[in-house]
Amino acid sequence: MPVPPDSVVQSYRDRERGLARNGEVGIRDFDLGMVLTLGGVIHKVGPDEIPGYYADVPGVEPAPGLPGVQIVFGNPDDAFSNYLLPLIVVTRNDVSPAMSRWHPGSIKYRVPKPGAQPIQVTGPGGVVRTGYRNMVQQECPIPYDISYTLTVSHERRGLKSRERETGLKLLHYVMRICQPYFAVVVIDSIEDQRIYFATAEAVMSADELVDVADRLISWTIGVTVEAHIDLLDEDDLTMVTGRRFTYTPKVP
Repeated sequence: MPVPPDSVVQSYRDRERGLARNGEVGIRDFDLGMVLTLGGVIHKVGPDEIPGYYADVPGVEPAPGLPGVQIVFGNPDDAFSNYLLPLIVVTRNDVSPAMSRWHPGSIKYRVPKPGAQPIQVTGPGGVVRTGYRNMVQQECPIPYDISYTLTVSHERRGLKSRERETGLKLLHYVMRICQPYFAVVVIDSIEDQRIYFATAEAVMSADELVDVADRLISWTIGVTVEAHIDLLDEDDLTMVTGRRFTYTPKVP
């Protein structure tokens, strides 16, 4: 793996410490992050080269003509019949404020405003400090808990157990990633990777019974991501350049 140049590393560290502008993340970035965490890779499929996300799952043969197991982001009303099995569906359930993780007043970054002039201020003891007359800052994003349901579906079982075993391989693939405590990788607006804590709940059977000999093999896993969503704008700041102030009373 190539080592990034020192300038790239320093730029990343400055963003980590709030000394440079950071990227932003929204709900859709976490949706995509769940798909990427499950191993989804973009492939263009079919004569129209329609892009989609597919995962290479060991021991699980994808549907004919597909490069891997399809991963789709579904709405609650989507029907599985619209897709090819085997299949992993990621469904977002709700986005709830998590104010126990909120730290009001925390600053995400504070940087010089574009075009700001550098200045020097002499403090007590003749200490000279260099800064900028105008700065911009953004407060930290607001914490939310985003819950998802992962639905793992495989071929209809019929009278053979082989398909059931293959379906369990797909389920185990998802469970190895979404363990009780795991991490979700999210790409922000400037292509930086962020890692967020997540938890997985019980695995539930969701077989669709058509008749005793013909059913859709399916399981669901509930996942909650401890997210932070950028909802606040930047603030413009005019910095103090001395220890003397001029006060002008405001006339009512």
